[in-house]
Amino acid sequence: MLWSDPEPQSIQVRQVGALRDCASPQEGARVWLFETGEAARAWAAARQRDRLVRDVRPGRPYAVIELGTASSLGSGIAVRSQAVRIGKRVRLEASLFQGGAAPAPCVVVALPPGIDAQHTVAVYDTDGQRIAASQP
Repeated sequence: MLWSDPEPQSIQVRQVGALRDCASPQEGARVWLFETGEAARAWAAARQRDRLVRDVRPGRPYAVIELGTASSLGSGIAVRSQAVRIGKRVRLEASLFQGGAAPAPCVVVALPPGIDAQHTVAVYDTDGQRIAASQP
């Protein structure tokens, strides 16, 4: 018997917060995965980014996507509401915007129940290029 990936499953996600400048210390893009809204809020509070998570609710998973400092990726990001889950991988698609002076934009995305720390959340641009992924 050959092992293969599970069938892709279409899932709904929702961008619930954004900041034009997250004051991110790293240069490249990064994805943070949180199993609960409480964990996302604690992370944001430690970084003084409470405005990013003001619409985050307890009891569901979230991902924070940071484009990093002086990002060549763009000055803004918008995540599509349609995503794909394949086993322990979640694929998000995002539009990147150029222009303006946003040194380190970031967004927070509500994920469906059942996404946990064993999952990898990867973000791709609309051309299919991987931007960043969380680490399980």
